[in-house]
Amino acid sequence: MMKGTIILIIALSITLTLQKRPTILPIQTTDGDAPNPVNPKYNYPEINLVNTKEAGIPFAGQMYTGYLKVNQSSESRMFYVLYAAGGSNNSSANLNRSAPLILWLQGGPGSADGGNYAEVGPFNVLANKQGQPIPTPNQITWNDEYHMLFVDAPVGVGFSVAAEDLPNTAMGYAAHLHNFLVRFFQIYPSLKKQEFYIFGQSYSGHYISALTTVILQNYSSNGIN
Repeated sequence: MMKGTIILIIALSITLTLQKRPTILPIQTTDGDAPNPVNPKYNYPEINLVNTKEAGIPFAGQMYTGYLKVNQSSESRMFYVLYAAGGSNNSSANLNRSAPLILWLQGGPGSADGGNYAEVGPFNVLANKQGQPIPTPNQITWNDEYHMLFVDAPVGVGFSVAAEDLPNTAMGYAAHLHNFLVRFFQIYPSLKKQEFYIFGQSYSGHYISALTTVILQNYSSNGIN
C-alpha cells in the first residue's frame, strides 16, 4: 500500500470527449537509441545523473534529470526528474531494481514541482527562517517502493521549453507526452519492463484520460507496459 492520505485523481475523467485521434509524430533515434545532445541553446542533455551529495540533496540513490523532445519538427522539450526506488537512504538504489514506475502529473496545468517537492517525492523543499529553500527528507514518500518520474508538462511550464507548437487541448498535450514517453523508455530500457502507473491531481485528471487514450491507441507501436 502507498503511504499517506493524499487524494488522487487517477486515469479517468468522464468530462473529456474524445472525438479525434491526434497525430503521433515519430521519435528519431541514433546510435542504438543513445541519448542525443540537446540544442546548445538549452545546454542540457537527455540524461543527467545528478550528484546529489555535491548538490546537497538528501537522496542517496540514483537521481536523473533531462530534457526530451516532444516534436521532431520543433525544439519543444519536456523536463523530467527521475528517482530510483528506495533511494532515500540506500546509495545502491538504481533503476535495475524490480519495482513499478509511477508517472506523476500536476494539475493546473503546471510544473510537477508541487508533487515532487511538497507531496509524494523523496524530499520536500522547505524554507528556513531566512527564507532559503532547504531540501528535507519526506517521511511519507512513495519513492520507498516505486521508481518516481515527475514531468513538467505541458511544454511551457516549469523548466519545459515551448517552441511554436504550444498545445491548447488535452489531446495535444497527450500527443506531446506520449512522444516523451516513447523516447523515455528508449533511453531507460530497464524501466520499460516494469509495471507503469500514471497518477496526478486536480486538472491532471483530464490529461491522464487523454494520455491513456493515446497510449492505448498506439500500443502496438509504442510497447508501453
